[in-house]
Formats: sequence, C-alpha cells, structure tokens
Amino acid sequence: MLHPSRRMLLPALVAGIAAFAHAGTLKVGDPAPPLPVAAWFKGKPVTAFEPGRMYVVEFWATWCGPCRTSIPHLTELARKFAGKVDFVGISILEKKAGPADKGYLKGVEAFVKEQGDKMVYHVGADGPAGTIADTWFKPSGSPGIPTAILVNGQGRIHWIGHPMELDPVLDAVVAGTFDARAAAAKREAETERRARDEKAIQPFFAAMRKGDYAEAARVGAELFPTHPSVEMSFGHVYYSALAHTDPARADAYARALAAGPFKDSAPGLAMLAGTMLENSAQEAGLIVKVADQALLAAKSQDDPYFLDMSAQAHARAGDFKVAAEREARALATGKVPEPQREAVTARLKSYQSHGSPAKG
Repeated sequence: MLHPSRRMLLPALVAGIAAFAHAGTLKVGDPAPPLPVAAWFKGKPVTAFEPGRMYVVEFWATWCGPCRTSIPHLTELARKFAGKVDFVGISILEKKAGPADKGYLKGVEAFVKEQGDKMVYHVGADGPAGTIADTWFKPSGSPGIPTAILVNGQGRIHWIGHPMELDPVLDAVVAGTFDARAAAAKREAETERRARDEKAIQPFFAAMRKGDYAEAARVGAELFPTHPSVEMSFGHVYYSALAHTDPARADAYARALAAGPFKDSAPGLAMLAGTMLENSAQEAGLIVKVADQALLAAKSQDDPYFLDMSAQAHARAGDFKVAAEREARALATGKVPEPQREAVTARLKSYQSHGSPAKG
C-alpha cells in the first residue's frame, strides 16, 4: 500500500495523538517567531519578514503523505499570488538519530530535488534541535502536518490552518475582505473541540495498545456514535477492534461507515479498505466495494494511492485482471513514492501472472 501497514498504524496514531495534543499558544495577532532555518534548498533564504510583505510559512516532512499532496497546490498558489505573497516551506520533525544528527538534511535535499517544478517556492529545514517546530508548529495547536501559517505585512500571525484551505483565505486577504478575528474564533472553537475529542478517545487507544480488543469495542460503542469527528478520524480503527471480537458487527459497521460518515471521504474509505484487507475473515466483495468507492470519491481517478488500494481489493477477490490494470495505472502516473515503488511493481507482476498478491 502507499501508506503505512495496518500493523504500524495503531502505534503511529497513538503517538500522533500524544505528540500533537498541544494547547494553541500561538495566536492570530501575535508577532511571528524568528525563523532559524538550518539549511535552504530552494529559493532565496528568508531571514526576516519584510514590512509590507505577506508570507505563507508551511510546515511539512519528507515522511508525510498529505504533505506530498499539498506541495503541487502550494506551487499553484505561489504562482497565482506571485509578487503579493511569499511562500516558504519548512521541513520539520524529520527522523534523526539524535539531537545533534544533521544527516536528515541530505534526505530533505534529495526530496526537494526530486520534486523539481512541483516545488517552486522557498524551501528550507528546521535544525536538529527542532527550534522551529517548538516555536511555530507545536504552539499553533495544529493536529498535525502539513500546517500553514500566514504572516501579514506587520510581521504578525494572520491565519493558521491546513494549506489546502488557503485559496479562499488568500483571495480574501488580497481583496482586503478577510476577517482575521472571525477566522481565529472559528479555529479556537475547533481546537477546543479537538482537545475534548482527544481526551475522550484516550481510553479507547489505551485498550487497543494493550490488545484488549473487547474493552476497546466496549468503549468504542459508547464513544464513536456520540463523537462524529472522532469517528471520521478513527472509525477504521474501531472497525479493527470489532474485527477481533465480533466479525459480524465489524462487517455491519464497515457498511455503515461506507454508507454514512465515510460516504464521500476518499481518504476515510481508503483507510477503511486498507484495514479491512488486514482482516482475513472479511468478505472480499465488501472490501472491493469500499476501495472502489474511495477511488470514485477521489479528486483524481489517477491518484496512485487509491488505484493501488483498489487493485489490492480486487486481487483479494480474485479479480487479477482488474487488479493488474489498476496497479499498472498507478505506476504509469509516475507519482508512486520511491520507497513504495518496488512493492507496487512486485504486486503488479504478481497480478499479471495471476499468482498470490505480493504483500508490502
């Protein structure tokens, strides 16, 4: 798959909740913190925020799948608002051997070079001490990366959010109609809701972490129906708990998710399909239905992530012809990340030979 294995998913989610459960102390109207970039890889170094100029400072990492998706979009915005807004991408939270390890900078540099014309704005990286992450990203109260922060012409924070939500914000800012206070109040309410959700879900993940699936299923039965935003983020994990305790309930819950909360969410459907693939007892036809629904809901029918998911679902159902066709389309896009390309190629060869699907 083009995302972490389900075997790795739960620890990552638990760690993610712990890592990003920050109080938002960096507020709209606050002075923008310094930007002590360790290395610049593209564009001119941004050492200070010039008066009268606006900046979008975006935080990302080489290991972050959603960040890859936002990179071409940021390039489009950088071109659209050229001369009006400067775009700065800062790599943070990269994997390091220790607090003094700078080896990760070579990996960031290689990643930026690989992006080529997809990444046409200023790009740099945080230092090994993580100063930028500690002074910008973590205090922003964001749930994860990518995160974008708009700095206005007075060098103050003007907006904080997801880079894919920047379009209407920048249009309004440039037009002089943006209500920063209203946007800040909306974000504050969202941050408070997220904090409540994170607290509510802790007992569920505590049970999952211990492998106590019966307890996780019990907690989930009370939690998910009353916390729709939690269900949107972690419904597929609740399915996993049910799969360990009550396969019939797991099947019914997957159908309910696909028909309800996840209906139009391509990422949600794909995560559900991927989790279902890990369940050997799950009826293959439903996995195909969910994976194909994700592909149809995707913005692009040529997105390799959703094509690969659909291919694996069809292989599980024994339809290797469709599986091979979709896996071939995924590779033909040229957008399969290098770390996954070998596994995707192996799966394609397996499907073409009508053998057992390769795992990866």
